[in-house]
Amino acid sequence: MRRPVLKFAALAVAVYIAGLVALFPASLAVRWFVPDMPGVTLGTADGTVWNGHIAGISYRGWNIGAAEWSLEPLALFGLAIGADVLIERPGRGPVAANVRITPSDIEFTALRGAVTLEELGRAGMLPANVASGEVILNLEQLVVRNDLPVAADGVLGLTDLRSALLPGVALGSYEADVETTESGISATFSEIEAPLDIAGQAEVKPDGSYTVSGTITPTPETPESLRRGLALLGQPDASGRYEFGFSGRL
Repeated sequence: MRRPVLKFAALAVAVYIAGLVALFPASLAVRWFVPDMPGVTLGTADGTVWNGHIAGISYRGWNIGAAEWSLEPLALFGLAIGADVLIERPGRGPVAANVRITPSDIEFTALRGAVTLEELGRAGMLPANVASGEVILNLEQLVVRNDLPVAADGVLGLTDLRSALLPGVALGSYEADVETTESGISATFSEIEAPLDIAGQAEVKPDGSYTVSGTITPTPETPESLRRGLALLGQPDASGRYEFGFSGRL
């Protein structure tokens, strides 16, 4: 009789503890267990630790939107917080990802959605008020450490690009294949539909420094105003290609 009683008691305790954890308030979970992340501000949380909602998330003053999550309990065994996260933004499409937070990194997998260049500029991740367009996110992995990207794999798109330097000129859409290398993050990009033929490479190192280089070749559809702007890059080579390159730090 003793063994069945002990098994029943152990099962009852396990169910009781699981119930307590499942009903643990999201507001306390966010306050106690989510580490401080540079530049990130979290709004009021409700629901439970397993399935909760945050009224708003902002990054460096950029209002990202409201978030819902479904926690992955197995991540806790690896001393991490893991969850499927869906971010809803008024008037914009959703952004979804699996997020894993450790004391050192934030890792996003299956990151899907879109943000604008204006939003990234507002967050200080790009120069503000220089260009407009929408960045399409289709990344299998993105790892952020100390507020800087250190690994990324997948595809990035850029649609409806326009520049404040060339008002009224549609610069088209582009795509970049992104991968993690020994020296950081590398991307190879080209045009999809644009009034220019563009091919280039970009590299982001773990310290946040980046370089971008490539070539631009006018096409028969290139507007005259855009052709005149290309003269700022210098003289073209024998094939009519203009070389460009710049560097900076995130």
